[in-house]
Amino acid sequence: MDQNSQNTQGGKYFKLNDTRNSIIHVPYLDPANCTDGKLYPIDHLVQSRSNPEVMLFHGLYKCGNINTDYIKLTTNGGATIKELPFGGGNRGEQCYGFEIQPSDFNVIYVLHKLHNGKQYMDAVLWKSTDWGATWDSVNTLYGIKPLERPFSTSGLHGGFLKSPFWNSNILFVNGYSTLLASGDKGQKFF
Repeated sequence: MDQNSQNTQGGKYFKLNDTRNSIIHVPYLDPANCTDGKLYPIDHLVQSRSNPEVMLFHGLYKCGNINTDYIKLTTNGGATIKELPFGGGNRGEQCYGFEIQPSDFNVIYVLHKLHNGKQYMDAVLWKSTDWGATWDSVNTLYGIKPLERPFSTSGLHGGFLKSPFWNSNILFVNGYSTLLASGDKGQKFF
């Protein structure tokens, strides 16, 4: 990110090119105008371990009366972007974590309270096996920490969803007082 362009419009985002000798501007990650609030266009990023062209981006923005989050996907290193059906509206940050399965970059997990405009009481674990074209609800989790908000010092945040590269059946989720683990791709946690 170009730190010199920070202002009410946020910054500009760049990525290294394939030969790592220059950077390429990634315009779809740049923020929109926001003259009366704070704009946090990207606060979390996950890159596939098996295909570096596949990345998920999570952002939170507060602009005027709008307070929302979103998740976006690129499958070609940033040439195109797809908005996933999570977040939106004026409900603040609803994301509790997301992950690309290490051994299969087609499989994406998202732990979120807002899907296709429907609000859920607790975080729902969603899974897609086709790069986000369709989503299946896997499990509902209670007492889970949300992703850390920018500049938060409350200790109430710091959530995550992770799958280790050595076993794609395992998922880890951060609760408020415990670490939850699943050995069956999120069907049951202990």
